[in-house]
Amino acid sequence: MTFLEQYMNMSPQSIMLQASLGPILSKAIYVITKLNIADFLTSGSKNAEELAEITGTNTHYLYRIMRFLSGFGIFLEDNQGFFSLTSLSSTLRTDAPDSPRDWILFNAEPWRWGLVQAMNDVIKTGKSSYENIYGKNAYGVFAEKPEFGLTFNKAMKSWSSSLPAAVINNYDFCSAKLVVDVGGGMGDLLTLILKTYPTLKGILFDQNHVVKEVEKATNYYEIADRCLLAGGNFLTSVPVGGDLYIISSVLMDWSNEDCITILQNCYNVMAPNGKVLIIEPMIGALNEQTFGKSLDMIMLLETAGRIRDKEEWEILLNAADFRIKSIIPTNALSMYIIEAGKVGGVHPALDGANISTKIFT
Repeated sequence: MTFLEQYMNMSPQSIMLQASLGPILSKAIYVITKLNIADFLTSGSKNAEELAEITGTNTHYLYRIMRFLSGFGIFLEDNQGFFSLTSLSSTLRTDAPDSPRDWILFNAEPWRWGLVQAMNDVIKTGKSSYENIYGKNAYGVFAEKPEFGLTFNKAMKSWSSSLPAAVINNYDFCSAKLVVDVGGGMGDLLTLILKTYPTLKGILFDQNHVVKEVEKATNYYEIADRCLLAGGNFLTSVPVGGDLYIISSVLMDWSNEDCITILQNCYNVMAPNGKVLIIEPMIGALNEQTFGKSLDMIMLLETAGRIRDKEEWEILLNAADFRIKSIIPTNALSMYIIEAGKVGGVHPALDGANISTKIFT
């Protein structure tokens, strides 16, 4: 019987007791990920004694952790006490495509537990855990503690690693000429878009220190002739002249007021009949557990932002003079593509100008 089948047969009290052990499950997955257990099982099943010898751990204690995780389908234990990989634990191999390893390691780091412990303070003060503990927001903390920022960047790349392909598979970019990726990070999404659409041009826009890292990245060289890098602050301004502005996994970190500012900054400089493409998780239906609702708890703890539903997106976009054209689900967690067009008006700098031609000539 699988864990889900057992879960359905539990009493309400048992379900609540099991749910309260969530942090133990998270930490156990962290431990076996840190030990690279999945790598050692790639060649075949092994028992706890063999795994303990390889990893330098206690045989009995490692066995109990492996047995615990097998109850969730993460490993498979046979009658002789040998463990093998399942489809779940296979994603934890260091060579696994789109692996959640860095996300798992990030979320169970010891310093991250302090953020969770501050939830009582968060709901009382309305301020993030970072503000309650460190007196500044997450980005201020990362500036002082670069090791935190490094694990954060790896985690963001890990949890969104399947997103670029999901976007390409679900949205047609044929009508676009110049795509501006606002807060585009290391450019994974824009790179795949430009590779897929060889006549398309792009601008990758992020903070100056991020742009400097992109310049060193080998994947950027493949599209450098059609992609400009621009550094700045999207709360102040964004590059001029795109007919499609992509904002992927960014607005969830920001307050409603800041989101409207970012959207208006895009509106003010985009080409006539321009569009914005917002790629974000969504909350989902009432009384339905989704990744969006889980991620919203992280937003609650760590940012001024939130995961939003359709009605909230309509309000924000309308406030910035956009109207939703379509909402497209993807197979990447609870991620959706929200396409919105301008209501009207042309920025003076764009009146009669072919900006994309001017930029690349």
